[in-house]
Amino acid sequence: MKSKRERKDEQKRRQITLNLLKKIDDTNQMRFPRMKVRSRYQQTIVHHIKVILITLRNRHEGLK
Repeated sequence: MKSKRERKDEQKRRQITLNLLKKIDDTNQMRFPRMKVRSRYQQTIVHHIKVILITLRNRHEGLK
């Protein structure tokens, strides 16, 4: 069982990650407004950013 605080922290972390991804997505849309379909290039970039964010989050947690 996780304490209330741990759950709250986890939720906050998830929210931060989602917000970052949304920001990235928004900037992509601004930069390439006509490209609703993501190019292969953009997909890989977004994927890499996701991986980096998850890695950082895990490292921050100390891999609990």
